Amino acid sequence: MLKRYFFIFLLVNSFYGLQAENIIINEIMYHPTNGDMEWIELYNCSDDAIDISAWYIIDNNSNHNPIFLPQGTVMTAKSYFTVAIDKGDFLPFIPDYDGTGNFSLNNKSDEVNLYDDNNVLIDKIVYADSSPWPSNADGDGFSLELNNTSNDNNIAENWRASSILYGTPGTANSTILTKPFLRIIWPNGNNYLQKNTEYTIVFGRVNYSGPVSVELLKNNVVTKIIKQHCLNDSALWTVPFNINPANYKIRVVAEKNNSCYDSSDNTFNIIETMKTPQLVITEIMYNPPCGNDSLEYIEVYNNDKKSINLEGMYLSDGVEYHFPSIKLKKNEYFLIAKDSMAFYNTMGLKAGQWSGALDNDGEILIIRNKYDAIIDYVKYDNTPPWDTLATGYGPSLVLCDADADNSLPKNWTTSINHLLKNNKKESVYGSPKQPCLFIGNKDFEEKILIASLHPNPVMDTLKIDMKNNSNYHVNIFSGCGVLISEKDFTGNINAINFSSLPKGFYIVEIEDKNTDTNKTLKVNHY
Repeated sequence: MLKRYFFIFLLVNSFYGLQAENIIINEIMYHPTNGDMEWIELYNCSDDAIDISAWYIIDNNSNHNPIFLPQGTVMTAKSYFTVAIDKGDFLPFIPDYDGTGNFSLNNKSDEVNLYDDNNVLIDKIVYADSSPWPSNADGDGFSLELNNTSNDNNIAENWRASSILYGTPGTANSTILTKPFLRIIWPNGNNYLQKNTEYTIVFGRVNYSGPVSVELLKNNVVTKIIKQHCLNDSALWTVPFNINPANYKIRVVAEKNNSCYDSSDNTFNIIETMKTPQLVITEIMYNPPCGNDSLEYIEVYNNDKKSINLEGMYLSDGVEYHFPSIKLKKNEYFLIAKDSMAFYNTMGLKAGQWSGALDNDGEILIIRNKYDAIIDYVKYDNTPPWDTLATGYGPSLVLCDADADNSLPKNWTTSINHLLKNNKKESVYGSPKQPCLFIGNKDFEEKILIASLHPNPVMDTLKIDMKNNSNYHVNIFSGCGVLISEKDFTGNINAINFSSLPKGFYIVEIEDKNTDTNKTLKVNHY
């Protein structure tokens, strides 16, 4: 009897295994143009429904949190299932499952691994942004599509860049479509459009090059023809000031083939015109020294002419945080941290606590209002032209001029304000809830009277040239902020011996005793 049960067990599990292998990774959006709206699409190749409850997706980093699919998730025969990984600025469709907040896909190369609820690897794709992988999928707004669901998706040559902007989530891949096809990209539902404001309606097409009509629907009835004879894949529309606030959809119709059309997946809302408050992200501590992530924080500044009510506003994408219902006064700061208790115990400052963690490789931070409209947007990075001194060497990224465009890396620098040394004797530089020492992109060297530090990289001797005969103190820290040596100097020209130090990155802090100012620089010793 035991043998019989064991045989049935093997038979059932063998059948399950064969069925599970019919779920494949069919489309990947890993590097779009608009933010990090990353997603993947699964496809059920079989003629049977397959339960994928508690299956999970993860990239090449086993330390990341996997995206677990919810209980009761069943893919019907020949169906598609989309999973959002990172919404970025906007996601041009409604995913079957929102898995954002766990990890992001790397733009250079990464893995997409699909496991079942028994931790068995069902499918794995290792993609790259270079040949033989299609280059159009690397930042041009097109997805990676499997050219045929019966082909081996582990072979790069079997993948193509989608021929429609933002891919074909939830439907057949554009590479295998044969009939005319239209798809609304934006607005595609759950959006808020303001009266008397101009927007760009975006749609995509495959196998059809003729004119397209763009229509406004209310209760699935056409209430307005927005534009006719569109030969491009977009149409400008200024929302009328006298339109009734309500829920609407956009529909695009092929004028030479009325059976080819598409409507927004869901309704969007038209609302009254709103003034955008001048709420600005002015400081980001994304990689504290030696990986002490409990000290991660973000500073937000009220650059408006009056108080701003933060009710309904939230921080999205990189980390998530909903602001409390308070009024932030003019020129006042608000702090959000990864660990508000650790931040308070270390910094002595109160901060809200976000969900998630800042990516040390860079990511997007967006402040939105209650209607999901963008108030402020920063996409920081850990490579030039962003200041690389913020990548674990102690300083935060700071925007010293709140009037400057904080989406541009040239307007950011690293803090030179020494805050403290933590319990590992690591130096932390930042200016939470206070202005920078200097304004905008002005030359710090003129303020601190340092003419130059050279050579950098340094092999044996680092020379310090001062613009005047000054008294100053020099601290040398390891890349993690541990004090290696310190010395007082007087005069215009002095030198520091690096020949006995191990090769690597060092932080040189120069304190001008005459002007009570300081400066930190990163030095590479080879």
